[in-house]
Amino acid sequence: WNMNNLAALMIILFPFFFFYPGKLVKYFGTASCVIIILASGSRGVFLALGFAFGIYLIFFKKSFLRISMIAVMIFLFGVLITQVASDSKQFVRIKEISESHLAFQELFEEGGIEENSISMRKDLMKTGMDSFYKSYGMGIGAGSTHSVFREKGGIGVYHLTDLHNFWLELFIESGVVFTLAFLFWYVGLWAKLYYIGFSKELDPKLKYYAHSCSLALIGFSVAAISASSALYFLPMWILFGFSILVLNKSRQWLEENSKQELDYLPDVPDKKEH
Repeated sequence: WNMNNLAALMIILFPFFFFYPGKLVKYFGTASCVIIILASGSRGVFLALGFAFGIYLIFFKKSFLRISMIAVMIFLFGVLITQVASDSKQFVRIKEISESHLAFQELFEEGGIEENSISMRKDLMKTGMDSFYKSYGMGIGAGSTHSVFREKGGIGVYHLTDLHNFWLELFIESGVVFTLAFLFWYVGLWAKLYYIGFSKELDPKLKYYAHSCSLALIGFSVAAISASSALYFLPMWILFGFSILVLNKSRQWLEENSKQELDYLPDVPDKKEH
């Protein structure tokens, strides 16, 4: 894979380390994921990491004081890293990430140089959307964006044939109706995993898997914009399949647990027998 796809894999693995009960695995694994994301220089995945961590603080911790303290620490750490990166040639990747807001701003501006990755993404988006308009919102068909870009000889100096935006790729190829249906399914899967993970009766291992999958889905929803083509990204499909498995197993466990509790209750005699 390229560096963006590698970073996207790390954002999927990150919650499984972050929620792990063992401290050694938790801290070593979490630090490894963050370091690899920083070393990759993937600005989109770095923003996805911050977004996932923010969702964790708001929805999982639900502590305003703790959220405020951690937010201040992250801000100060970010300022320090940015200052160090700007004064040294040894931290080029970190400097690129520290300028993520500039890249995001450039994405919506006119012009730009051809060699710039943001400019090439803009050309990919424009070419893809032009073909989408011709389909009247029905979609141009699975995999057809590659054909559109190949007809133009590729986009940019690297002759790119991947759209580099999973959600836009899904929208252009599948159309409006399927994209909305997929978004509804995606959000529903996340919400079900999130809520079932807080069930007091659920097995601790299943709670760990449920919360890890829910946070991974949150992080990947943003990181998928950076991956070259998530439609062919195997870890994404593994995440979807494992999330469905965890949801089904959790429901099954809760149903069986409720049955066992009911079996221990004494039989209530019928009123007619008295």
